[in-house]
Amino acid sequence: MSQPKTYIDQIPKKDIGQHFLINNQILEFIASQIPHGSQIIEIGAGMGQLTSKIVSHPDNEVIALEIDPRFETYLSQIQQTHSNLEIIIGNALKFNYNNFNYPWLIGNIPYHITEPLLHKFIKAKVQGIVLLVGDTFAQEATAIEINSPKIGKLSILVHTFYKPEIIAKVDKKYFDPPPRTQSAILKLIPRLATDYKDKKLFLLRHLFLMAHYGALLKNALMAGLIRFENNKLTKNEARQVISELNISEKILSKQFEQLNNEEYLSLFQSLS
Repeated sequence: MSQPKTYIDQIPKKDIGQHFLINNQILEFIASQIPHGSQIIEIGAGMGQLTSKIVSHPDNEVIALEIDPRFETYLSQIQQTHSNLEIIIGNALKFNYNNFNYPWLIGNIPYHITEPLLHKFIKAKVQGIVLLVGDTFAQEATAIEINSPKIGKLSILVHTFYKPEIIAKVDKKYFDPPPRTQSAILKLIPRLATDYKDKKLFLLRHLFLMAHYGALLKNALMAGLIRFENNKLTKNEARQVISELNISEKILSKQFEQLNNEEYLSLFQSLS
């Protein structure tokens, strides 16, 4: 942890988005967001700056996930004095988060994989998520809550599955090396099952989870409506409901994943 940065294995790889948070006060603040006694998966543990904070409470069970094998030595040094730490060298985008018991997810993750990770997280059962992300991403993620004109796919995705909150802003000067943009700490609390009694949220959740099957939006909506009504709705009745939503035929004839931000917003407003 204290070795001079002239060592080659400490040089961050900018091509995979390595920007290390070095401000101790902010690291402590991020760690404080997780209740003691939690199972925690830290994504992008790096040299263990945040890891050392969250393992300091012995009742936490911490899994440090890091893609870069150069940092295993540093994490192992922390593990020598903290038996509640497990180290996994691997890719966060290929990791199975459902193998754990409702963990908290936490981390300073590369900005370019934030959205792909979020798509993976929506299928995982977690207590909550605390991420250090780019400020632009954080603004988009919370756009619906603040009625921002920046509403798009990311905003709708987050709104559908989580209750988001920007809990702090972080200046780029607190990173080594500094990123090009400012950052924010984003906290995501999963929605309760009862939230999906709301038809719009139910349908959006259905569309996001079923997107990889490649159905046209009109067919996916029809299936979602029938499911929402516990199969008490016929296909013809579901088609009639969809026709009354005034969604353009252009949008209905696309796959959900093929929509652009303007079309996602139009769909969101129609479902409202």
